[in-house]
Order: sequence, then C-alpha cells, then structure tokens
Amino acid sequence: MGGHGEFHTVKLDPAAERWNHMREHTYQHFKMTRPISNKIIAFGLVIPAGIFTLAKYTDEKWDWIGARKGESTTQRGTFHRSQVSDESEE
Repeated sequence: MGGHGEFHTVKLDPAAERWNHMREHTYQHFKMTRPISNKIIAFGLVIPAGIFTLAKYTDEKWDWIGARKGESTTQRGTFHRSQVSDESEE
C-alpha cells in the first residue's frame, strides 16, 4: 500500500547515485594536502587582510558628497570649508 516497496517511478542512475553519495559525505573523505592548505591560507587570511588594508588606507580619503565643481575630492592636504569660513570672519 502506498508505494513503499522497490517500485521507483524514476530510473536511478548508478553514477549519479555515487556522485550524490560522495557529495553528501565529503567530510568523511577529506584529506588536508598542501594545495588545499594553500587555498585555505589564501582565501582565509591573505585576501581578507588585503581587503582590510585597502579599506583602512582609503578610509575617509575621498569626500564625494561635498565637492563642488573645481574642488578636489581628497580630504588630505586640503582646506575644509569650515577653516576657510573661520578665516574670513576674523
């Protein structure tokens, strides 16, 4: 009753079944080798450290919102509008 026996509506492919079994049990067949450890170091340490360094170096370097036509967008080494307005008030 209900089709719980050996009746399959879809013909099973043995190669697909083996592939699914290996995919589902990867952790049991995993071996730490030099190429795998190199990938772990590269993708787990080097790339995140590079992104962090790039973000830290360029943090607050650009001011895209407050730049007018002809003004520099870099904040380092330039005068801010508040400094210019303070000098004109004195």
